[in-house]
Order: sequence, then C-alpha cells, then structure tokens
Amino acid sequence: MLLFWGFEKYGVGNEGIIVANIGFTMKAGNALGMWASGMGLSMIGFNAELLTQSVQATSGLKLLYSVIPFVLLALGAVIFTQYPLTKKRYDEMRAIVDRKNKGEQYDVEGMDGLIKVG
Repeated sequence: MLLFWGFEKYGVGNEGIIVANIGFTMKAGNALGMWASGMGLSMIGFNAELLTQSVQATSGLKLLYSVIPFVLLALGAVIFTQYPLTKKRYDEMRAIVDRKNKGEQYDVEGMDGLIKVG
C-alpha cells in the first residue's frame, strides 16, 4: 500500500529505497538496543562473573527489564495514536488500490496526510 501512494505522489517506483530503509532501520534499532542493554548493565553494576549479583544490580535488572520497557511502550503507543490511519481510511485506500488494479477510475483526494514525504 505504501508503495502505491509513493508512486501515486511522485510517479516513480520507490520500492528499493523503502525496503532498504526498513532493513537499515531494523539493523540500527537492534544495534542501538544492544548498546543500550550493555550500557544499562554497566550502569547498574552487573558483573557477569559473579554467581550472585549485588542488591543494586538485582534492583537495576528489575528496572531495566520491566519499568523502562513499559515506559517506552507507553510512549510508542502515544506516538502511534497520532498517526491518521484508521480502519475507515485504510478501507478507503484499499478500495482505491483495487479500482486502480481493475483499470477503473479512482481519486486519491483527501489521502494526503497519510504519507508525509518531503
């Protein structure tokens, strides 16, 4: 669907750059997540060589792997609620794509805010 709207707006297929951006974003996110985990473990005083961790490290682990992910999840949920794609708008987009694929007349009026490019 995203590819259709990019083509509709610019008249050029942009599949390659979209797939490349998705791959890069996933890899960058994984790297950032691993780095943040390592930094967090260092900050709480975690020592992998100890059989039993200190109280500070144990409390820090609870914080790192429960409270912080919950806060980030809640933040992501708030951000996603601001995206203007609803079930109704998705159905409208799907109908436009179906009409286009059948060779019928279609209109993309009112769909501008869904894809913000440039």
